[in-house]
Amino acid sequence: TDFSLMSLQHDWAIALFNRRCSAKLEQQIIPACKLNAAASLAIYQHSIRAQLQKTLAAIYPVCRDLMGSRHFADLAA
Repeated sequence: TDFSLMSLQHDWAIALFNRRCSAKLEQQIIPACKLNAAASLAIYQHSIRAQLQKTLAAIYPVCRDLMGSRHFADLAA
């Protein structure tokens, strides 16, 4: 089994943006606070998406204002 840093980073990026967690990556995530690997990963996924939405809103404020915050957030998600 390949547990190189590059492979782990690749699997992590796929899991964050495609909402898929490979079995190999699940084995590397240390559960915390009684959360399983999928629940722990979901916290990171939500945080990344929220930051990306804030960034897009900061870059494109006119688009956000024209579309409305809700529609802009839906499109950015």
